[in-house]
Amino acid sequence: MKCLERLSCGLTRLTAYGAEVCLFCLVILVGFSATSRYLFARPIHIMEELGGLLFLALGLLSFAVTFRSGNHVRITMITSRLPTRVRKWIDLFSSIISILYLAIFTKFACDFVYLSYQADCHTANVRIYAVPWMAILPLSCITLAMLICDSCILRYRGTTRSDD
Repeated sequence: MKCLERLSCGLTRLTAYGAEVCLFCLVILVGFSATSRYLFARPIHIMEELGGLLFLALGLLSFAVTFRSGNHVRITMITSRLPTRVRKWIDLFSSIISILYLAIFTKFACDFVYLSYQADCHTANVRIYAVPWMAILPLSCITLAMLICDSCILRYRGTTRSDD
């Protein structure tokens, strides 16, 4: 099981670096675009599409980092009032449902990426090749599912992550 922990940690770091690169590029692109638009009266036409793709990638790549750090939204209004034993079962059940949902969603996302690859999809105006951007969705789902599995295993054992 250490292998799963190392793999999920590595994938989380990889997605974190990807999110950081997206954020950096987005800030540079928006700054350059605003400067170009207002100082030189020459808008950058690629900004609309590339900015949207970078923002989407930033959000998708941040899923794993947010879950791993425990900063995700948890609705505990009802479960916090339950006994600890029941709460653990509900947590396990919700984790299993989440993993099943992510597995089904990943299958559809992979089909969508493959279909987009076959159709040679590009964005509408600037013609940015869309398949690599679409491939981020199944990658983030797989990473999140692995983190949920790892979290369930660690809770079952009663241990914490070694890198926390």
